Amino acid sequence: MRQVWNTGQQTDKRKRRLDESGKLTEMKKTIGILAHVDGGKTTFSEQLLYHAGILKTPGRVDQGNTLLDSDPVERSRGITIFTDQSPFVFEGNTYYLMDTPGHVDFSAEMERAVMALDAAILLVAAGSGVTAHTVTLWRILEKYKVPAFLFFNKMDLEGADREKLLFQVRERLSTDAVLVAEPETQSLESGTLQEGETETSRRLTEFICEREDRLLERYLSDSLTGDELKSGAQALIRERKLFLCMFGSALRDQGIVEFFRLFNCMLEEGDEKEREELPFRGLVYKIRHDDRQNRLTFIKILQGKLRVRDEIRFCQQAEYTGSSGRNGEETNGAEKGLEEAAAEKIHEIRSYCGKKFSSMKEASAGELCAVTGLSIPRCGSLIGTGGREMEKADFFLVPSLAARVIPEEAQAAASAEEFQRLTDERTELMQKIIRYMRLLEEEEPQLSLSLSPLTVSVMGEIQLEIIKQMFRERWGIDIAFLPPKVIYKETIGKPVMGYGHYEPLRHYAEVAFRLEPGERGSGIQFRSECPLDELAQNYQNLIRTHVFERVHRGILTGAPLTDVTVVLTAGRAHQKHTEGGDFREAVYRAVRQGLEKAENILLEPFYRFEIAVENSLTGRVMADIQKRSGTFEPPVSQGSMTVIAGRGPVSEFADYPAELAAFSRGGGSISLISDGYDACHDASKVIEEIAYDKGADKENTSASVFCAHGAGFLVAWDLAERYMHCLKK
Repeated sequence: MRQVWNTGQQTDKRKRRLDESGKLTEMKKTIGILAHVDGGKTTFSEQLLYHAGILKTPGRVDQGNTLLDSDPVERSRGITIFTDQSPFVFEGNTYYLMDTPGHVDFSAEMERAVMALDAAILLVAAGSGVTAHTVTLWRILEKYKVPAFLFFNKMDLEGADREKLLFQVRERLSTDAVLVAEPETQSLESGTLQEGETETSRRLTEFICEREDRLLERYLSDSLTGDELKSGAQALIRERKLFLCMFGSALRDQGIVEFFRLFNCMLEEGDEKEREELPFRGLVYKIRHDDRQNRLTFIKILQGKLRVRDEIRFCQQAEYTGSSGRNGEETNGAEKGLEEAAAEKIHEIRSYCGKKFSSMKEASAGELCAVTGLSIPRCGSLIGTGGREMEKADFFLVPSLAARVIPEEAQAAASAEEFQRLTDERTELMQKIIRYMRLLEEEEPQLSLSLSPLTVSVMGEIQLEIIKQMFRERWGIDIAFLPPKVIYKETIGKPVMGYGHYEPLRHYAEVAFRLEPGERGSGIQFRSECPLDELAQNYQNLIRTHVFERVHRGILTGAPLTDVTVVLTAGRAHQKHTEGGDFREAVYRAVRQGLEKAENILLEPFYRFEIAVENSLTGRVMADIQKRSGTFEPPVSQGSMTVIAGRGPVSEFADYPAELAAFSRGGGSISLISDGYDACHDASKVIEEIAYDKGADKENTSASVFCAHGAGFLVAWDLAERYMHCLKK
């Protein structure tokens, strides 16, 4: 059958569309390079930037001269820690390239970059194949619906097995992965499918046509055109139903240009020109501070334009402030909703290439930029000039460990009294540490800083080492960490009702919730079943805000509550007496009262692991996994080595890499990837050790406040329902 593929440079030029004035326009896309650690991301990026004319010669990680690993910490470690970017032009189209971290401890940085991507290039290295981390990367791309292309890297290594790699991808990632060149004919001059029937091009053509009836009909009648087939492929790629793959070697510069020509050709044209006419909206994907401590807010422009001196207005749910309106008129509270909280102006707009930047007067849809002048947005915020409420990100990866931060000198404290003195948060040194740690928290929001004592949440030990090094190099302060502890969470097993009432004199609010168990990893969700004629929409909006504005604590250990849907079933307000903060008190008490009656479940974080050892050690490893309350899949033999994949509690496996290195004499390897939360394997022991006193936690009370004879009185959770107004007929 006639071959209709023609995806070379001539077709690519058609992506430079004509606007209404007849001027050529370009496609603008943000792309990311993702891979497991040592997968070759930075080397791939360097080669791409070299061929795009950004670099005179590609840098090398081992020589510490790469463009995108320019931070001193990265160069000293030889790994990517921070996401850096560089714009470049390829065949008339502008790309913003992001080189993301590959080490699991810095996966949160990678995830924030993925949020801004239009497409991703996933590298799979020949030596390691599809690892547990590769699977995690794939899940993150799925979560954010990012189209992906696969490049099998390091194919110059001896023993690189192409069929095996392709099989792993189709088995562990997607059956929709399709090779675009025969493995035995990889030296493509144009990097695209050529005219003329080949086995690979025939398979790809049939793959696309089988998923689109119209294309299949035209294909069978021999009337299908190349443009139709290309459009069909682009649609499948956009919908993540087709993943094109090629082989090559970044270090040897084999297949890079060919691969990217295919990538450039198969991305759909954007609508940046149309989106430029819309009001500004942007995604904050990164926060940094320059050498002068200026806060840099990195933004992906989703629509519209952003100019120097533009004003960004940030809104939040307004509190109800009484019975009089803005101009003193009587109101029933209907004005509650979104009210302006602050406005900030853009001072400077920068375009970054590695650590270097140039100033810009404006940035438009499809572009990446960094701005100064903003202090309110956080990583993951969606912002705009229209005064809309900032939306917050729901991250896939969450830290599983928490470590206390102390001055380094406190490690040598001779007594408990001296340790207490050195770590007192009122001292000048501790105040500095807290201030700078807050700056780091802006850059890495999942540090989740907490005080008394000063504690940060992290993914692993390497991240702690990097934080110490950053403190020393950026601020000249030596810090240390106490051994990290597992971060537990709590949820419920069955639906339960919770009631909260807050009615001291001249205050009034009451809510009724149905707490429902959610799916693992769903976090806290909210919906309302309360009729609007019972409680006005503005009050319901306020209740929703209070549900999300704090971390609700469980009653087993005081750990954060998660994976619960809060359903508003009833509510009460008073025209005169409902004041700002009343619904906050009622909401907090209702959630807690429900937990008092619930089937509470303690959750702990889990790792997904892959262990490779000599065949003789397979039995030892399987026994260790079972002893540590883990599970595993059937071992896979790879010559003299055996690979065992499985899952186990972080509390049991966090120290296993050291043990594995000892008994395997350095010949074994293990990768540990965060894999969400599940029921704690030793809940009773953990609850006993933490010894949380729920009754003594006055910040998280389950009692309600009622009013009688002009005075408020407290009613315990187990008696409160007798007094609830919404339960009285």
